[in-house]
Amino acid sequence: MKDALRALLDKTSPYAPLLWCVSLAIVIALTLAPGLGPPATFGLDKIAHFAAYGGLAALAALTLQPRIRRWALLVLLIAACSTEVAQMLITDRSGKVADALANVLGIVVGTTVGRALTRLLNE
Repeated sequence: MKDALRALLDKTSPYAPLLWCVSLAIVIALTLAPGLGPPATFGLDKIAHFAAYGGLAALAALTLQPRIRRWALLVLLIAACSTEVAQMLITDRSGKVADALANVLGIVVGTTVGRALTRLLNE
C-alpha cells in the first residue's frame, strides 16, 4: 500500500502545483460565493473551513517541493484570513474570526498530517 501511494504521488508530482492552485481557487470561490456555505448547525461551517484548508495544507505537504510548499502555505495563510475579510463586503456572507481560526487550525493540522505521511512514505 505504501509503495502504491508513493508511486501515485511520484506520477502526479509534475502536476501537483497546478492541482494545488486549482483546489485553492475552488475553495476561495466557494468561500466568497454569495448565498453559499455550509449551515452553522452543529458547527458544520467550522468543520468545513477546517477540512478545506486542512486538505489544501496536507496536499501541499505531500506533493509540493519544499521551496514551493513554503510559498503555498504562506499563500494559504493569507487566503485563510483575507477571504474572511472579503466576506464582509459580499451580500449574504459574513466574515468571522472563528472561521479564520478554523481555517488556520486546519492549515496547522493539515501540514502536520501531510508531513507525517511524507516521512512515513519515505521510510
